[in-house]
Amino acid sequence: MKRFTIPVILMAIFSLMVSCSKSKQGQDGLTGLKKPEMSFESSDTIVVNALVDEYVNYMANNQFENAGSMLRKIENDEIRLLNNEELKEFLMFWSNFKIYAAKCKSFVMRSGRNNDITVMVQISESGDIEQELGVTSFHLNPVYQDGQWYLTLLDLKASGVYDVYSEKEEPSNVGIVAN
Repeated sequence: MKRFTIPVILMAIFSLMVSCSKSKQGQDGLTGLKKPEMSFESSDTIVVNALVDEYVNYMANNQFENAGSMLRKIENDEIRLLNNEELKEFLMFWSNFKIYAAKCKSFVMRSGRNNDITVMVQISESGDIEQELGVTSFHLNPVYQDGQWYLTLLDLKASGVYDVYSEKEEPSNVGIVAN
């Protein structure tokens, strides 16, 4: 009886492992990932990193006017600067805080319009940004249009923008570039 039981159990475990690994593979053979909507060049990553770094530095130094002037908005399928009222609201909101530190927490590039950069800012003097104490976060969406990258605040109601983490939208999966 022992000779029959051990091989059967081993075979069952092996077939379970194989079926689980096959069910997790995406279109590109990588676990859980589908191919991105657009291919990114290293120059795209460099440009987006530079934009995000500049924005984060402005936030870390409480230079909200400079940070606000970098932001764009998607409206009627076009990229435009924030209008005076939107910029005023941005400045009024952030003027209620003193920022003690800021950093990019995660960096997800999915397409020319659907990306998610999470920025954390430390708003408590006794906080710790590395341990995520006394911090808040918000999301930027770098958008590519007419050969140029722009920073927008993530707005899921904007034309052509969807939640990159949603399984219900097309395409269904994302690739994390850096965290």
